[in-house]
Amino acid sequence: GITVHPSSLERFRKKIREITKRNRGRRLEQILGELKTYERGWLGYFAIGLANYRARDIDSWIRRRIRQYIFKQWKTPKNRVKNLKALAPAW
Repeated sequence: GITVHPSSLERFRKKIREITKRNRGRRLEQILGELKTYERGWLGYFAIGLANYRARDIDSWIRRRIRQYIFKQWKTPKNRVKNLKALAPAW
């Protein structure tokens, strides 16, 4: 069948790492915009060779990178606790 070559996948991951580097000092909206643009183009070309399981892996990996980016912006443990509590559902 048709698959994505490992080197193409590695280039994709490298570019995503570049966009989501945690020391870039960009607003989250800007990072998400860049991700969206790059991902749309890449998937438009490679989607036919991307199996469902691999698409899920890539998606979860990108979400993890975004969570790391947000967590880094919260900086101090005090802010992290405060922000995580704010996100938690009220039981």
